[in-house]
Amino acid sequence: MSQWIDLSIAVDENIPSFNDASPFSRIIRKSVDKGDGYNESWLDIGCHSATHVDAPYHFNNNGKRIHQLDLDLLMGECYVVEIFNKSIITYNDLCGLNIPEGTKRLIIKTDNTTIGFEPKFRKDFVGLDVSAVKFFDERGILLVGTDYLAISKYDQAAAVHTAFFENNERIAVEALYLNDVFEGKYELICLPIRLKDADGAPARVVARRLDA
Repeated sequence: MSQWIDLSIAVDENIPSFNDASPFSRIIRKSVDKGDGYNESWLDIGCHSATHVDAPYHFNNNGKRIHQLDLDLLMGECYVVEIFNKSIITYNDLCGLNIPEGTKRLIIKTDNTTIGFEPKFRKDFVGLDVSAVKFFDERGILLVGTDYLAISKYDQAAAVHTAFFENNERIAVEALYLNDVFEGKYELICLPIRLKDADGAPARVVARRLDA
């Protein structure tokens, strides 16, 4: 059996946030070094910071919220597909890929992986356009993961997310660290913090290869 691979980015003050709007901070409240007898810290982090899950409620006011998401969808077989040298990913691009029929969970590895997660937010990241949602509808894909802070192209964020979450079962997993995974089948475990009524939540995401 293949080893588990961590697809979550390490969280510290250097991670980017969307539009640089919600920087992460960790406040040291107690410290053994300062004579407190124990270490304790408080976190200030956005629901869409670091590796995270978007619930339908993020863009669908009647949609499922984080604590209502289907655990069976958050865990199970997924397919990692690689698509490079594209600034925007369309329906036709996805149709041209070797994505197996019956795939329910799809992770899309792009040139974002080579760019990485610099502290300053980038607007030129690779993302989906609205037409890509049609592919997910046709193929019954309910979980989509990508390697930057949004599944969409920057200037189509509202349109893509709105169309994506018209399906109230659908889940987006964003800001995945995909350097160590390659095209093929994996077992995925994606567990967001169970924040009641939230539109999103940071998550720990791991995978292991199934077809190696």
